[in-house]
Amino acid sequence: MDDFFLPPERRTPQRLSLPGGNMDLERCARELLDPLSRGKPGLLRPFDCHTGTFLPETQVPPRSLTILEGTYSAHPELAAYPQLRLFLTCSPQVQLARLERREGPERLRAFREIWIPREEAYFKAFRVPEGCDLVMDTTDLDLEDLT
Repeated sequence: MDDFFLPPERRTPQRLSLPGGNMDLERCARELLDPLSRGKPGLLRPFDCHTGTFLPETQVPPRSLTILEGTYSAHPELAAYPQLRLFLTCSPQVQLARLERREGPERLRAFREIWIPREEAYFKAFRVPEGCDLVMDTTDLDLEDLT
């Protein structure tokens, strides 16, 4: 879902006030999920948040299994597409440690102040964990072993 971050020209205060409003869910559905659901190739045009530009596009062929990963993949605007919803969670302490390892200590502040509160508001507004088929707590997993 990180590839579908909302471009700056669409980031209005009204849009950003909505749970999940920072994501371009419409583009995700239109370019990727809708074609794939009809057995047609989808289009992936990743949006690079650091440069504010789209990266080169890639055709995504239809397959028997497509995984859409990310916090906002369970948004109600995308509810027509998934067949199985999995919600992964962990303790707040483990979440911060993983983010610090991935993003570095200098970027951790933005996650604490902006991104985690936005995600939590989205989870609460749409009761995301309750709407998933399976909820899995990954607190005790060493995710470094999975890479």
